[in-house]
Amino acid sequence: SGDVVVGKIGDDLRMDYTAQGHTVGLAQRMESLASADSAYLSQPTAALVREYFDLEDLGEFAIKGATDPIHVFELVGPGTARTRFDVSRDRGLATFVGRSDEIALLEAALEQALAGPGRTIGVVAQAGTGKSRLCYEFVESARRRGVTVYEARGLSHGAQIPLLPIQELMRDFFVIEERDSDRVAREKIAGRTLLLDETLGEELPIFFDLLDVPDPARPLPEADPEVLKRRMYAAVRSIVKADGELDPGIVLLEDLHWLDPASAAMLAQIVEANALSKSLILVNFRPEYRAAWMQQAHYQQLSLLPLSEDALRELLRDLLGEDPSVRELPRTLYDRTAGNPFFIEEVVQSLVEGGQLVGSRGAYRLVAQLDALRVPESVQSLLASRIDRLGEREKHVLQSASVIGKNFREPILRRVVELPEAELQTALQALQGGEFIYEAALYPDHEYAFKHPLTQEVAERSQLGDRRAQRHAAVARALEDLAPEHLDGRAALLAHHWEHANEPVRAAHWHARAAGRMGSTDYREALAHWRRVDELVRGDEGTEAVDLQTRAFIERTLSAFRVEVSEREAEEVFARGRAFLESRGDDANLARLTSAFSTVRQNRGRMVEYLALAEESMAIARRVGDPALRAFCGLEVCYARWQNGAATGAVEAGDDIVELASGDLELGSDVGHSPLILCMAFTAGPRVDLGLIDEAEERVETARRLAQNQPPETQAWLSLMQTVVHQGRGDAEAALRSAQQCRALAERSGSAFDLVASHCWLAMTLCDCGEWEGCANEMQLGRAAYERSGFGRDVFIWTGWSEALAHFRLGDVARARTLIDEVIAVATEQQTRINLCRALIVRAEIHKETGADADAEADLEHAERLIEETGARRHRGWILELFQDGAETKV
Repeated sequence: SGDVVVGKIGDDLRMDYTAQGHTVGLAQRMESLASADSAYLSQPTAALVREYFDLEDLGEFAIKGATDPIHVFELVGPGTARTRFDVSRDRGLATFVGRSDEIALLEAALEQALAGPGRTIGVVAQAGTGKSRLCYEFVESARRRGVTVYEARGLSHGAQIPLLPIQELMRDFFVIEERDSDRVAREKIAGRTLLLDETLGEELPIFFDLLDVPDPARPLPEADPEVLKRRMYAAVRSIVKADGELDPGIVLLEDLHWLDPASAAMLAQIVEANALSKSLILVNFRPEYRAAWMQQAHYQQLSLLPLSEDALRELLRDLLGEDPSVRELPRTLYDRTAGNPFFIEEVVQSLVEGGQLVGSRGAYRLVAQLDALRVPESVQSLLASRIDRLGEREKHVLQSASVIGKNFREPILRRVVELPEAELQTALQALQGGEFIYEAALYPDHEYAFKHPLTQEVAERSQLGDRRAQRHAAVARALEDLAPEHLDGRAALLAHHWEHANEPVRAAHWHARAAGRMGSTDYREALAHWRRVDELVRGDEGTEAVDLQTRAFIERTLSAFRVEVSEREAEEVFARGRAFLESRGDDANLARLTSAFSTVRQNRGRMVEYLALAEESMAIARRVGDPALRAFCGLEVCYARWQNGAATGAVEAGDDIVELASGDLELGSDVGHSPLILCMAFTAGPRVDLGLIDEAEERVETARRLAQNQPPETQAWLSLMQTVVHQGRGDAEAALRSAQQCRALAERSGSAFDLVASHCWLAMTLCDCGEWEGCANEMQLGRAAYERSGFGRDVFIWTGWSEALAHFRLGDVARARTLIDEVIAVATEQQTRINLCRALIVRAEIHKETGADADAEADLEHAERLIEETGARRHRGWILELFQDGAETKV
């Protein structure tokens, strides 16, 4: 069992309609393995039928054409289940939820029917919505009250067998069992028929023939078939009316969409006769079924809607339980299945069989990561069979629509299907009538949507690869042609379609365009697009492919500064990118890539490497001689020098870029930010360290005025620099306000680094305000954000002293010493001298207040040497503030 290719195979002289593919070959292997009196099944078939048949597991066989051994089963005999509902009942029915209103309606209809005249209720719904379960619960309740129930059902394999469900219904009516001989069956038929209506004695041969128990002594009379059919209809109507008067009850006939034409005609007779009697006929079917008797006044239709979210939560609680590991699974299941109860149960069952869920019903645990929920074979086959029964035109339209997406606009569909307008409208109406799709919007264009997301998925999968690719290309061209003014907003969609059209470079172009559009609003989504660009054009030496590959290397590396990217991935991308660019002599982009990778090293706290890579990128940029490239690389040089304690060098580097830009906010803005604005702000920090507070404040205020239209990430960095200026002035309250604004902007920016930095900087300002507990709590939040992303280790080198001081003021001396020793060790290793200076001053205070005066003096001497080396004169004021007793003369 599985997908096959069906069509005309051969040359012009001989064309055979046949099926090909791995599934066909596997079926042939099963046939050759089995002996003449047995039937063998492969694993896919066994998975579909194992609950309907008794199978013996024969183990694994090596099969020609299959890479791995194939599990084989032997068919032993029929099982007890005949329908999907039987299977569910054998497994154990889930809690019946969410159908109280429908049950009440059926109860009222039954009371009316028993009082006369008879009624027919039709329950209509999509496959798996719960038609059979509703009918089962209703008739079981009626049986418990003593109401007589007769039932039968249409079967998918019985659609070509005349009168199969009618025979089942009549056997139930006459209480004929499997073990009954033909003679016993005839006796039961004759006895009940004559008790109901003595005048029907002459029609007994017709009933015997209908139920395949002919009486040799009373053969069916020779007559025109049409005459016999009318006599059979009249006899059945008589029995229905007579029984309804004598013992009114319920006739349940399920799955009318599987009825053969002869059964459908007989059902019309039964419904008509029942309207003159006192029984309830209850039928269920899928939306595509129609019958003329549905227009009669005695017929009422009940459309079964999907379960509500509350009802589904109750159902899933019954199925899954409440273990913390499955807490998020109900939402995933609901989105995937659109609330279809059968689909939900089948997906849960497939997770159990696949080992992702372990335990027992109502007490499962999720033990494996769910990357995607596959469509179970049972659901796949059910949906595929519905699609297969469509006419060729409707199937063509449905499959074309499935390629467009779960929602599709009519102008796009029209371009893809290339049908005359009248035929397209007829097909759409038929698909709406069958509840495959529904009209979602009328303006500005007609828009349709698939009734169920899995229908769209199965319809798309059911197409041959080359046909599906052609349709994706047609959709992409239609999107480009019909709305050229909205292409940026549809870039991701166009990338999807060109990718599935097997056009990798065109797909990469649109992925890059989508990434560019999302660059400053959704860094994670932008990175996902750049990864696809890298994968799609790798190895392609075409001009556009090389350009896209280059951009992907740089953008992926820049993204590693903002979102959770493993250091291993970042290093791999940089190594490939550097080799790629060096082999082409592309120094300009090599400078960009090197500068971008320097930020990755900064993020991981490798400050010496950060500075070295930043300086290397700037050297390449100077060699190239492009002002925009110098601005791009100079931004990192400025910040790296400041972080590494070279305050004067940082000011010089930043001022060079400001002078180079000459007011041009766009110069070198490949990084997504203006180097002019950021260099102006970043030079404020080292200016504060050098004691040039007024200059620093003027720089930050100018940068803020220029940055009104810049993204949240830029605004967050400017707020951080403003915090530094307020700290330099000793205005703790103003610094706290700026730090709080920085954190709010960081949360909006989506940058993992910004979030870590904003928490830590806010903690430092809380420390300045003497809010020791607040400082410790905020640093804890920063650490949690760091542990989630691995980003911002350099921030802890910068601000870690405040956490140590806060714990010291809160009385936890041991914790304070551990923290400050860690900061000093890392700052020493990374040669970040200004950070080391701050940390030494804090440790000196801890030493002094715990009586270790000699250690305090040693730390202060070390801090003074660092102040001389870096020019960070503002730290002398901090020493004076902390060590007023005797420290002044030392300084």
